[in-house]
Amino acid sequence: MSVERDGNELSFVTKGDANEKVDPSPVAAGSIVGRVVVTLPYVGYVSTFADTSVGFVALVLVPFGLLAVTELRDFLLQGI
Repeated sequence: MSVERDGNELSFVTKGDANEKVDPSPVAAGSIVGRVVVTLPYVGYVSTFADTSVGFVALVLVPFGLLAVTELRDFLLQGI
């Protein structure tokens, strides 16, 4: 995204994540709806890490394995 200034008018040039080209017409600053409520810095790094094979194992398979082990342990201890 980039910001263009034409005199006192601001507009934003946008581009979708899956698009190679920018959108055909800029969006005027007055047409923007919404505001930033909260930001979560560095969350994107976790998402990028999860896309790797090591990240998948660390963030999906390891917690699933731990859950399975604790459930199995609880099941076996119930019988005692």
